[in-house]
Amino acid sequence: MKLVFRKSINSLDSICEITSCMHALFKPETVLLIDGDLGAGKTTFVTYLLNEKGYENISSPTYALHNSYSHKDNQNHFLKIEHVDLYRLNTSDDIESTGFWDLFLNKNSLIIIEWAERINNNLWPLNWNQYYLKIFKQDDQYLYELYN
Repeated sequence: MKLVFRKSINSLDSICEITSCMHALFKPETVLLIDGDLGAGKTTFVTYLLNEKGYENISSPTYALHNSYSHKDNQNHFLKIEHVDLYRLNTSDDIESTGFWDLFLNKNSLIIIEWAERINNNLWPLNWNQYYLKIFKQDDQYLYELYN
């Protein structure tokens, strides 16, 4: 993997400095894998990212495991967003039982996965664009590293 960018902010109020750098991710057959400690701001990041692109009513998928969002942009392009949180799943059997892998059947999707380290890196579809975002939080400092 190659480092795309590394950027830090002093508070989540400045998160748009990070999300504005990531609009190139909004293309079909893309998976964004997000890792970070509990409370690092993974869901907050996803909420800001999707709101900037016009998606509405974003909520945490922690208990539902999966939320789906649809939106047409100004050019009438449609991209389905699948937002998944694997925090509560512990084994590959748990993941398999949710129908998770079926999300990759819709080629016109951006799939955003929190707690992506729960799945072995070798299992991701090779034909999809893959990005990996690592979020570090220390005191009031947040560091974002995006890899491709």
